[in-house]
Amino acid sequence: AILDHSIRFNVLFGLNSHFEMGEEYLFARDALRLGLRLYYVPQKIVRHSRYRSTSNQGSDRILYAKGALIALKHPRMPVLRLMKFVFFLLRKKFIRWHEVVKKLRTGINGMHDDK
Repeated sequence: AILDHSIRFNVLFGLNSHFEMGEEYLFARDALRLGLRLYYVPQKIVRHSRYRSTSNQGSDRILYAKGALIALKHPRMPVLRLMKFVFFLLRKKFIRWHEVVKKLRTGINGMHDDK
């Protein structure tokens, strides 16, 4: 059914792409919007190196990608959603208070660069 509907991974998202996370979310969202059913099968089909796109939640590359993903997912109030995420990172000690403004700017840059 996926091939019949021409659903593809967005090549701008994923490891070693412009935005280093979110490809699986966008793929699943597109499939669900077309009314397709998704199933979880607990079977490994690929193995990655130790590096993961979410290895360092507070990194600039994650905030940049998260900003683009939030803009696609929540187009009405993306900055508020980004603020919520940044304060989550702060609460969980992935970032410190003095980094909040820089991380918000990084995420907003990702929002404007998602086209």
